[in-house]
Amino acid sequence: MFERCVALAWCSECRIYTGAMVHVPRSHTLVDALASLPSDDRDRLLRGEAKLVEHLDRHAGRPA
Repeated sequence: MFERCVALAWCSECRIYTGAMVHVPRSHTLVDALASLPSDDRDRLLRGEAKLVEHLDRHAGRPA
């Protein structure tokens, strides 16, 4: 079966993102881009959309 997830696609060049509802197989493990952050930093980013997008943009393409 599948889970419904919200998918966001970010374009660093255009600086816009789009969202869509997608179906992900339950057997697929999703990557948490914030997993390596200390909990205080993670919480701060999750409270502000602009800060979160800036963080993800700065770290796009870097290995975890």
